[in-house]
Amino acid sequence: MDSLSLTRNRFYRDYRFADVFVNLKRAPESLKEKIQNVPGVHQVETRVSAYVKLDIKGFDEPVTARIISIPDDGKPLLNRLYIKKGRLADPAKDNEVVMALI
Repeated sequence: MDSLSLTRNRFYRDYRFADVFVNLKRAPESLKEKIQNVPGVHQVETRVSAYVKLDIKGFDEPVTARIISIPDDGKPLLNRLYIKKGRLADPAKDNEVVMALI
């Protein structure tokens, strides 16, 4: 059990997994500063996300996907991606995405 806890804690630390997530609709970016001033908050990162339907060849029904933005430099401060195969999207290109299958 200790080994599993240690492994989990190391993964969460290395990939800066957030302790708290908040989903808001149409929140102004100025809210970020207010959240940063909450006692105990060490890091805040805002992102844009949306659920979309995709028509993918080989699937009878549309596939539901969640699109989540990443910072312009491609390096999230929180909830970094563990890439098992491939690479992150090139921030200099506007036609690349990272897909995660879950």
